[in-house]
Amino acid sequence: MELTDLVYSASLEFPHPHRFEIGRQMRESAVSVPSNIAEGYRQRSRKAYVRYLKISAGSLAELETQIEVAARQRVPRAEDGTRMASIADRVGRMLNVLITRLSAG
Repeated sequence: MELTDLVYSASLEFPHPHRFEIGRQMRESAVSVPSNIAEGYRQRSRKAYVRYLKISAGSLAELETQIEVAARQRVPRAEDGTRMASIADRVGRMLNVLITRLSAG
């Protein structure tokens, strides 16, 4: 949720037209990450949960790519881009551990 909050606040400050192009895509990807985690958890099945966690990881990969695209366009403030990338990396590591542990059991 911290990543989603940061993406929302930073992307809404992007200049026009970036706010409505890459910013919109970033917001959609950022919301998709925790949404898929929650949806998978509600399935009450380990197999389904792992499937949704993998979908969430895919959305995170999209977001990481979009953060890089935005940074190359010098759209986010440098500190926002760095912070988004750092949090995304941390979330990715947590997802990988969770997927690995649930897949093994």
